[in-house]
Amino acid sequence: MVFVVDKYDSIVLDSGENEENLILIKKYLKKIFPERSSKGNFYIRDIALLKNISRIKIDTPKGKIVFIKQDIPELELFMIGGIYEKELTKTADKIIIFGFIFTCLGIVITMVIVNKFIKKLDDYIKTINTLINEISLGNYKKDGKKLLEFISEDSELSTIKKEIETLQISIEKRESNLKTSAITDSLTGIYNRKGLEFYLTTAKKKYELFDNYHYSIILFDIDNFKKINDTYGHVFGDKVLKLISEIFVKNINKNDQVFRYGGEEFIVLLQNIDKKQGFKIANRLKKNSRKNRVYI
Repeated sequence: MVFVVDKYDSIVLDSGENEENLILIKKYLKKIFPERSSKGNFYIRDIALLKNISRIKIDTPKGKIVFIKQDIPELELFMIGGIYEKELTKTADKIIIFGFIFTCLGIVITMVIVNKFIKKLDDYIKTINTLINEISLGNYKKDGKKLLEFISEDSELSTIKKEIETLQISIEKRESNLKTSAITDSLTGIYNRKGLEFYLTTAKKKYELFDNYHYSIILFDIDNFKKINDTYGHVFGDKVLKLISEIFVKNINKNDQVFRYGGEEFIVLLQNIDKKQGFKIANRLKKNSRKNRVYI
């Protein structure tokens, strides 16, 4: 039974499952020093140092357990070792105590090395934190790449590289989904006004850059749509809007886009289609829309 706790009684190093032993020691000390328990914060390390406790015996259903303490002041840690009294003899007791002291020294040396690594790691974390702050402002690709390059340069941080790569993919995917949802109409699933602004701006730039590029815009409006809503209700009206959207999407090319411009107004943007071809497509969409029926 060997474990190390910090100044707030959190186990930081454990040779086994010692949570119960930690609770057992705290209960024992509270019982022995009730005046300290009544003052609020009650931590094992503080009590042991204040009262100069080196070892204690606690009765348990399996027998008495002898607990020995060793303070590690450099790291503000406290090491506790324990063994059942029935397993001890006078000679064995001495051997265990000396063995425990040597174990403490070994762990202290390890902790000092770890402490140095933590200081070094702190510098890395500050750099990573700066990059992550930039990433949080939206510079996912640029600073995410910098972060991965920084980690790959140091082998001590390479173990978290995969997790950050996975996180970067997740962030980029989420960013893509957010951008898509911002330009998508929630009811029909087609593009909204923001989507129209984006694609129309792109089409205008292509028109200015390429001599042979044309684009056409078709504006549709559902006749008597207010009457449909007033007569059959808004739920039925929503079904009509969804059906019209589906018809338009199915009857245009993959490179073209459909937008819900207003309540019952739709716009179709035809890429690289001139005016004459645009009229033919508009008539085809109108005929296909009239063929379909919406049932209550």
